[in-house]
Amino acid sequence: MQPGRLDLTIYAGSTRNIQVQWKGGDPAVPVDITNYTARMQIRKRAGDPVIIDELTTANSRIAITNAAQGILEVKFPATTTAAYDFCVAVYDLELVAPDTTTVYRILEGSVTLSPEVTK
Repeated sequence: MQPGRLDLTIYAGSTRNIQVQWKGGDPAVPVDITNYTARMQIRKRAGDPVIIDELTTANSRIAITNAAQGILEVKFPATTTAAYDFCVAVYDLELVAPDTTTVYRILEGSVTLSPEVTK
């Protein structure tokens, strides 16, 4: 399955929450993600050993808000975005099935940081 592409702009020092819905099939229908976990990493480039930020369901930065409809929310709190120090980076968002070995990359893209002026 090919992941969707969504390029993000993050505003440093500002809260940003993004709602994502995973759909599959033809025609596309919501995928039930009951008992799934989610994870996302931001890096300057793919393969870079330095992780700029890591968001997971375990650290509550990703919340599955409607599992039956495949909806989750990715959370960027203002305190976190204020500490970002990059211009452009990359990310991907993965869902891990309840068997913990099946992983689906559902979304990927770039992250552009808009610097904060008012502090």
